[in-house]
Amino acid sequence: MLIEPFTQRYWQPTAPLWFLLSLFWVNILFYALRRWLPVWGMLLAVLALAGVGWTMACRQMQLPLMLDTAPVALPYFVLGWGVNRLGMLAPRQSIDRWGVLVLAIVAVPIYVFSSSINLHAQVVPSFVMLYLLPFVAILALLWACKSLPRIPVLCHYGRYSLIILGTHPLLYIPVRFLLMRNGLEPGIALTLLVFVIVMALEWPVIWLLKTYAPRFTAQQPFFTEGWKLPLKLPK
Repeated sequence: MLIEPFTQRYWQPTAPLWFLLSLFWVNILFYALRRWLPVWGMLLAVLALAGVGWTMACRQMQLPLMLDTAPVALPYFVLGWGVNRLGMLAPRQSIDRWGVLVLAIVAVPIYVFSSSINLHAQVVPSFVMLYLLPFVAILALLWACKSLPRIPVLCHYGRYSLIILGTHPLLYIPVRFLLMRNGLEPGIALTLLVFVIVMALEWPVIWLLKTYAPRFTAQQPFFTEGWKLPLKLPK
């Protein structure tokens, strides 16, 4: 299991962790572009890299370690950077009360014109639709959320969403199996019950991992700044 990320595209039983490996490469790419290029140059480079990644996905050209997914995902990462840079996540303002209405309006065309997107399986729509509709949806959702009151439980799960991403398959697989063994058939009822049980189980899992393994769950830096390998050459 430890070598699956280096030899296989689908990992058992933690398949969603491909996202973290892809995110690692996205961070590397973004760091390099921001360090060596001005903002306009970075944006052009991101667009070019996205085109290369989209072409590879259309032709089912895969690279090891999920490298092929990183260029496609990079524009979404840059969108988040831009939203933060422009101050769009600043404290709530009076104009933010229109966010929910805007989300309701754009939800209709997004639903009508959207199509399947799966970077892991290299399922992508046209290049424009790959970014246009998701960007609109992300911005509208962020705007709508700014107008809502703080919900402590949701904020807690959101803060530790990386832990949930990495551990939920270990929970929902046995939970779903046990519920089906006890007579529940696949459907909405089973899905909702599995969701509620898994999210309840995630609460103590989050506490355990953030308390006893903070460096492995992105709650603390894995290496302190300036850290070096403690290697001593023989005299």
